[in-house]
Amino acid sequence: MGKIIAIANQKGGVGKTTTSINLAASLGVLEKKVLLIDADPQANASSGLGIEIESIQIGTYQVLEHTASAKDAIIKTSSPNLDIIPSHIDLVAIEIELVDKERREYMLKEALKEIKNDYDYIIIDCAPSLGLITLNSLVAADSVIIPIQCEYFALEGLGKLLNTIKSIQKIHNPDLDIEGLLLTMFDSRLRLSNQVVDEVQKHFSTMVFDTIIRRNTRLGEAPSYGESIIAYDATSKGAVNYLNLANELLKNTMAKANKKQALGRGLSALLKDTSDISSVSNDVVGSIIEIGLETIDVNPYQPRTYFDEEALRELASSIKELGVIQPITVRKVGDSFQLVSGERRFRASKLIGNTTIPAYIRIANDQEMLEMALVENIQRKNLDPIEVALSYQRLIDEIQLTQEDLSTRVGKKRSTVANYLRLLKLDPILQTGMRDGFISMGHGRALINVESSEDQLDIYEKILREKLSVRQTEEIVKNLKAGSTTPKTVKKVLPKYIKESVSDINSYLGHKVDVSVNSKGKGKISIPFHSQEDFERIKNLLK
Repeated sequence: MGKIIAIANQKGGVGKTTTSINLAASLGVLEKKVLLIDADPQANASSGLGIEIESIQIGTYQVLEHTASAKDAIIKTSSPNLDIIPSHIDLVAIEIELVDKERREYMLKEALKEIKNDYDYIIIDCAPSLGLITLNSLVAADSVIIPIQCEYFALEGLGKLLNTIKSIQKIHNPDLDIEGLLLTMFDSRLRLSNQVVDEVQKHFSTMVFDTIIRRNTRLGEAPSYGESIIAYDATSKGAVNYLNLANELLKNTMAKANKKQALGRGLSALLKDTSDISSVSNDVVGSIIEIGLETIDVNPYQPRTYFDEEALRELASSIKELGVIQPITVRKVGDSFQLVSGERRFRASKLIGNTTIPAYIRIANDQEMLEMALVENIQRKNLDPIEVALSYQRLIDEIQLTQEDLSTRVGKKRSTVANYLRLLKLDPILQTGMRDGFISMGHGRALINVESSEDQLDIYEKILREKLSVRQTEEIVKNLKAGSTTPKTVKKVLPKYIKESVSDINSYLGHKVDVSVNSKGKGKISIPFHSQEDFERIKNLLK
């Protein structure tokens, strides 16, 4: 049976519709069948998924009015596994039309009975009010998510909304649960944002989602293109936030289901080892469960070949104190699992002697395994330039992607992708040096222009020996092409007022001093000495 979740807040502009669209899209990407119901007369959820509002014949208005069935109102979207019942400005009149109807609060609940079992999740985008439309949504829902903008007014109205939900629980829907409070539009640079987060977590700690939705430009741009953030830019912070929220929702749903199941089956169910592979069937694909570490094989497509031991120990210490906050992702292969993403968490958990780890189970082919491993690593923990380049090349070779396709897939400019791939033309010794951190990507990009491998190695040795900067390396390469390996040096001329005084200083101290000055007129005087006695003599002269 599907779960109906209302996204509600009587205040507008708190990220309610943004959450409805992107949470629904994220659940769809995670292979859940999702229906989004636009219950807002403004119809922003509909337009945000590319629906032509004026062309709508059957929508939420007709469903609430019971002049059309919910099945007839469903429209498929371009987002994977996501359907929508769209809205229209006409919906604003429904409150007047329903006012004299019997059981007016139950109209949406009755309409959804026939389709509830067709979906894993039904998400309702409520209107920014506590009117009859929102009341219908809350009566029909199993739970409610309350987005809270990290500002004072959003916090002020939270109490009123919670009182309304309490009243609905008493009168109309005793099974209505608060799924959680979702903090949105968070900006860590603002003191007010941090204060609101602290206040909400202080007073409603158990009710607040761990995931916080941060302010993100790409997240704001997506609706104007009629796309969810997942479709618009899957690598953006906004997409990562909502995918994390979807995973957290799935985890919470599974935890509640397991709790109910355990209570119903008795004490033996509580004591059963959940990591038993034989108990893991296709039914848990798309769920988050605890599985045994010994049943997990590492990802053969993992682009990272080196894991910093100190960083792993730090992560292990954090896991020991707080547990694994973000589940790893695995795919089921026969009677075991194969790691998709989260190898650092996997290794750190083994390091401290853990036997199980929370994991999100999904279906993925080899192509998807490679893609997910690459993107996950780039986003979470930067690879060295050669590892990135090799990963890009594997995507091109094994999946037959063009550089243009690749740039779109990984969310990078085509020129950036090309610059990484060019690094693979370097001599293997230079590639190793870059992987070990002896030279930077900037050094490598300069050396690409040297055709001879022997010349590349000569300049590489000179970089290490003389600790040359990227600019100095570029100058050497430039001079090499012009027929010289020595960079031109420009002799600095001292200003007249210094030249006139240097001889006087030399005579007074009995030594030839060295004077340097920069373009801004700042400089320094260096005074040599030959012994302790000479030092003491100069010191006395300077008193």
